[in-house]
Amino acid sequence: ANVRLTAAADFIAEAAAKKLGKEKLSFAYLVSGSTSHLIAEEAARAQEDIFASGSNFWSKAVGQRVNCAASPQGTRLWAAHKSGEPATYHFFRGLANLQGPNYAVAQYMRQWRAVLLHMEGFAVSTPLTPNCRTESVVHNATMRVLLEGMSYWKPMESFDADTARMVMLAILITDLVEPVAKPPSPMQIFGLKAFHSGLWRCPFQLASLGVTTWILGKVSPRPKPVGFE
Repeated sequence: ANVRLTAAADFIAEAAAKKLGKEKLSFAYLVSGSTSHLIAEEAARAQEDIFASGSNFWSKAVGQRVNCAASPQGTRLWAAHKSGEPATYHFFRGLANLQGPNYAVAQYMRQWRAVLLHMEGFAVSTPLTPNCRTESVVHNATMRVLLEGMSYWKPMESFDADTARMVMLAILITDLVEPVAKPPSPMQIFGLKAFHSGLWRCPFQLASLGVTTWILGKVSPRPKPVGFE
């Protein structure tokens, strides 16, 4: 159903864009953290800093380091288009098996449309969204418990729905009133005002800490990071 609804919405968005044009129409999408994106160099550096000084013993013992370096294929493509220069971008690989393939397909359909609309000059608000206790998420018993254990891994945090709603509204308003951003690559539009819950700066793959996160969320839930209670 998710893919079918996304396909229908994409058809409507494409038709509306052609009919009304960028002077009369703007678009907004909410982007999942369980997808892959280009991230800023500052985020990649923060991963190293947090691993060195902000990670606890257990996360270092069982957690698997996140790897945001350019892939071999990406390195070759970069060199081919940059006159042999070494690849300098950072790519966060966020796909989660827990979400399933239909979820990933639907998410990337929306993101691809957002990129196309941005390249056509439309105002497109498409920030990354945080880990959030929405009704659809907490309806899943596993996800509900995982959210309560996230804050054990610096700098991760899960947010209540009302908090996330107001932040995303503020981002939407600024995207609509400010001039259309022009990042170096259209694939960078998702990170311009990302509200990622610390996901892009966390030095570990959260899937590798999943069992521990669930146990901590079940036995000793921590709704907020230490120092924010």
